[in-house]
Amino acid sequence: MIRTWLLLGLTLGLGMGQAQSWVQELLKHPSLQSASLQVRAAQAQLNALGSPVTLVGQGGYQSTDYLDPPSSLPPASAAAWPKDKSGWDASITAAFQLFPYGDTADQISRAKIGVQQAQLGFRVALARAEVQVMTAAYQLQLANQGRTLARNAEQLALKSLEVARLRSSKGGISAAELRDSENAYQQAQEQLRTADENARLAEMNLKSWVGSAQVQVPETLAFPASTLTAEQQNALFAFEQTRIQVEAIKRQFFPVMNASYTYQADDSSVLNFSMNSSNLQPALTYNYQSNPDGAKVLNSQLKLGLKFTLTPSIGEALGAADAQMAAAEATIKNAAVSREIQEAGLKLRHEQAIRALALKTQAVTNATLSLSEAQKREELGLSSPLQTLKAILDLSQAQLAEQQARMDVLSRVLDAYQFYALPPIEVNP
Repeated sequence: MIRTWLLLGLTLGLGMGQAQSWVQELLKHPSLQSASLQVRAAQAQLNALGSPVTLVGQGGYQSTDYLDPPSSLPPASAAAWPKDKSGWDASITAAFQLFPYGDTADQISRAKIGVQQAQLGFRVALARAEVQVMTAAYQLQLANQGRTLARNAEQLALKSLEVARLRSSKGGISAAELRDSENAYQQAQEQLRTADENARLAEMNLKSWVGSAQVQVPETLAFPASTLTAEQQNALFAFEQTRIQVEAIKRQFFPVMNASYTYQADDSSVLNFSMNSSNLQPALTYNYQSNPDGAKVLNSQLKLGLKFTLTPSIGEALGAADAQMAAAEATIKNAAVSREIQEAGLKLRHEQAIRALALKTQAVTNATLSLSEAQKREELGLSSPLQTLKAILDLSQAQLAEQQARMDVLSRVLDAYQFYALPPIEVNP
């Protein structure tokens, strides 16, 4: 089963082509490995319950040593005194599961729910991991762009300082203005160092997930369609578990019929066939004794039995079972209400982020026009190259702000994917 889930993840990665080859590496992350093993364990438990035949064997050895008969006993009584003996016995039972019924059906149903819960856990882990990788990749892009901006700002501050020193040497500015230029350059240098550190940290974060900083992610992601959340699915699982438990409680008050047939083949061998109505699983047992107590006297034996349970608290027990069902239903309704509220919040924040991005995009357009105007003024000799460089810096700042707004939109979308436990690469092939 783990292979199936690994192939699922691999398929999701290959579905995006080479750009999402990092999904293959992501599947090796400990969090996903743990979730995959949980699926494997749950599936193995289910497979074990589905076995058509169960064999149970046991054996033992017994040695009995009796006291010698008292000397005062008459010869007839002494002859009847128990004799020392030893022997071994063994038995093997084969229980057949013809079809799931009763208690056995409950166990299988619970195991199936366990598999579904483990699969949901894997999807939650995969969605969370993909969100982390995509967020880290965009943060790295943003950090690299911020480093470029800081480098441009440092160059601008250096040129400003050079101009200030030249003017100061000619008495054009005061010593205080020169110190301000020097301080501005030092601040620009510190901002560049900070940007370098942020970029290295973002790269380290990305490598911790997929082992590489060369990760290609989609430029845009579609906002996911409304679907059941992990909370709702867990509530449904809990409801099904409660239903199984309630039915088991009610069956406790049903009469249970049992039947057994015993056949003694010889002095040492006995065959027994049994079945009861609680699970309808026939069982065949063979028993062998190496030193039986006596000669064969039994040919065959048939037993039929009926067992039922009546208690004054039966009404309370059934009432408690109904209350458990009502509580499980209320949990499902509460999960649905919670989903509606959180969905509304997710969509609203996404719309707000889109509007903010539109404003930042307009700011980039304005900064681009300002740069074009500055370049024309420089060509006409109406402004210095320093003014053009400042316009370039303004454009870079506007572009960085636009990227930050774009990442905010992406974050709002990724929040929705994580809310629905949807791996983004699965929905955006």
